[in-house]
Amino acid sequence: MGDVLSTNSGSALDHATDAELIEERDPTVFTVLAERARGHPPAHLWGAALFGAADAIAVLIAYPSAWWIASAAMTLCAFGIWGLADGALIDDPYRVPHRGSRVAARAIRAGAVGLGVLATLGAVFGLIGASLGGLIH
Repeated sequence: MGDVLSTNSGSALDHATDAELIEERDPTVFTVLAERARGHPPAHLWGAALFGAADAIAVLIAYPSAWWIASAAMTLCAFGIWGLADGALIDDPYRVPHRGSRVAARAIRAGAVGLGVLATLGAVFGLIGASLGGLIH
């Protein structure tokens, strides 16, 4: 494709290059969460991971039938874990990078994504089930 789109509408897209169009994609939930996690200091991410896990355990112990609320708390835990693992992948000029630690951080980050997606699905479908529980006999 060329540098200019072939329309006569006079819009900003008329003079946009392909690279500019690619860079201006709509954000996804994953990119928004990644930006949020990267904007928080490690102490906040540790707090999210620990309090999310503690809340999930407390809810499961106190109210086992409210497992979907515990699942929602696990999404917070996964967010914190992902943010910490992602932060470990940032190149630090004061620290010698180890290949094993980078591989481990990538694996932990991938596991946190899986945990977060499953926990979110559990929370959403659990909420739907709890909401419709009185309507379905």
